[in-house]
Amino acid sequence: TQEEKLFFTIVKAGFAHKRKMLLSNLKESLPHIDWNTLFEKNNIPKTIRAENVILTTWIACAQHTI
Repeated sequence: TQEEKLFFTIVKAGFAHKRKMLLSNLKESLPHIDWNTLFEKNNIPKTIRAENVILTTWIACAQHTI
């Protein structure tokens, strides 16, 4: 489905560069999305790294970008 494709696109973008903050990776890979607002609304720390994100947070990111 379209939602699944978006989910995996976001996860792939989140892990695009090693040792980089998730927010930086997402902004670089998917610049058309307002990631700052999404992080604030979902109480996601702006300094979190992709490897520390739990599944429900990845799902929230995908759901709020549709």
